[in-house]
Amino acid sequence: MKRLLGEFTQWFSVSQLIMNALQGIKSMISTVTDIDTSMTDLKKVTDETASSYEQFSERTEKSAKDLKTTITDIVDATAGWNRLGYGLKEAEVLGKWSTIYANVGDDIASVDDATQNLVSTLKGFGTEGNTIVGQVERIVHMFNKVGNSTSISSGKIGESLQNSASALNEANNSLSESVALTVGAYDVLQ
Repeated sequence: MKRLLGEFTQWFSVSQLIMNALQGIKSMISTVTDIDTSMTDLKKVTDETASSYEQFSERTEKSAKDLKTTITDIVDATAGWNRLGYGLKEAEVLGKWSTIYANVGDDIASVDDATQNLVSTLKGFGTEGNTIVGQVERIVHMFNKVGNSTSISSGKIGESLQNSASALNEANNSLSESVALTVGAYDVLQ
């Protein structure tokens, strides 16, 4: 009986090792497939050389490690900004800001949601004298700072402005005033 128990334990351990290895391989294949799909989508909306894509891939891999996110998220965010007419290099920087906003902001489900919040706010208020990258950076810092110091999360601020930025700007409110109005309205409703 002792021998059978020992053999079973040995067999079970080997089975677990094999299963873990197979799951690791499946996960790796899935990740590579996701990255390939994202890069294919990016290539559909850009017109770059093979060398440019290779350099982009290397930068994206480093950025993903630095930002503790996936390569797919950064590539998808870059493609989202590129679809709006920004070149690959500028879209890449804007995509990083979308990723940063998704990482530091509360109540943001995905990088796509973060990008939509930023795009809508940007479209509503324009650059207000900044470069496009400077304005997106300003928006992310503002949303994060206000979200960390008030009762509303940065994700809720972005979501609110996604729905109201154009109207608030049309009423001659600046971005800062609109964020303040959003916080005030949120506090009253709580």
